[in-house]
Amino acid sequence: MKKQKWNKKKGWLLGGAVLAVILAVRPLYTAAVSRQDRFAAFHPTSEGDRADVTLRIQPEDDLEDVTGFCLKFRIDGDEIWDASMDFSGDEKTGEVREAFFEDGILSVYVSGRSTVLSREESTLGTIQVEGEGTAELSLISAETVNSFHQVNQITDYGNNESFVLTLSESETDGSGQTPSEPEETTPVPEEPSRPQEPEEDKNTDSVRKEHSSESDLAANQNTITGTWSWDGSFWRFKKTDGTYAAGQWGMVGGKWYYFGEDGLMKTGWILQDGKWYFCGPAGDMKTGWTWVDGNWYYMNHSGAMKTGWILDGSRWYYMKESGAMKTGWLESEGKWYYLDENGQMVTDCLTPDGYRVDRNGVWTENNQ
Repeated sequence: MKKQKWNKKKGWLLGGAVLAVILAVRPLYTAAVSRQDRFAAFHPTSEGDRADVTLRIQPEDDLEDVTGFCLKFRIDGDEIWDASMDFSGDEKTGEVREAFFEDGILSVYVSGRSTVLSREESTLGTIQVEGEGTAELSLISAETVNSFHQVNQITDYGNNESFVLTLSESETDGSGQTPSEPEETTPVPEEPSRPQEPEEDKNTDSVRKEHSSESDLAANQNTITGTWSWDGSFWRFKKTDGTYAAGQWGMVGGKWYYFGEDGLMKTGWILQDGKWYFCGPAGDMKTGWTWVDGNWYYMNHSGAMKTGWILDGSRWYYMKESGAMKTGWLESEGKWYYLDENGQMVTDCLTPDGYRVDRNGVWTENNQ
């Protein structure tokens, strides 16, 4: 009888020990699961106004070779002054990383020449919010781009939950930071592949030319020194002589910005001396491939928008009169060419609709 009681007692003790282990391990298991079953996960830090963010492609999204992405986080609260992203995470999260806050939305752009997002968890950085009271963070949209310039929406967010920050009163006025270079809403494309360029013939020399009318924006400009000034709505630049930059291009920190006659830093399209330029959301002038409102544009080394034929590496592209990259069939100086979905002129092959183009990209009726 005593032995039975002892065995029963020992059973209860053993069961209690197992239960204690389960209870101890369960938070770790739950944390591990919650860390991996969502595309974007928020993690608390030692400071209440900040949260670390990790990313991981979920099983239902068939995404490969992601070289860029754009995320939008909604930040809700009664007193929200500013929000920012500190990209202090893994180096593999991109060569170009930028974020800006407007109308309650923190937009984050990342791109690189190699994969920046995969099914392995990676650290994006830390979101910091300035304000009073609390702030609720939530991911509201995410899109990616691959090395073929194809844009895809994230559809599998997993257990997409919001996260609440407890803010402390800040001594700042919510003016934010000095502008820095943003990433395009979709990143600059990978450098095109470089196969052997087809042999030119004398009939295509006049067609295959790069637009040569380039204005040298930097010819008579000098770097300006001073400090950035935020008035609550717009950026200005106060020079060391006490005046504000106005009606001019100015180089600050190695980047070009344009200041209107009113002294405000301009963004978007700018027309000057018959040339179009584009300044990103943070005001810096763009060069090379630039994605704007669903179209690719090409800006030369001085920032001027290109039109007509351009040669990038060993591949030919055609930019329409509006500057937008052309795809599909193109008639140029009486000859027909075909530009694939990436804008590259195809050569010595059959087009998707069954027409043959020669090694110079030209289609003629006798080689259908």
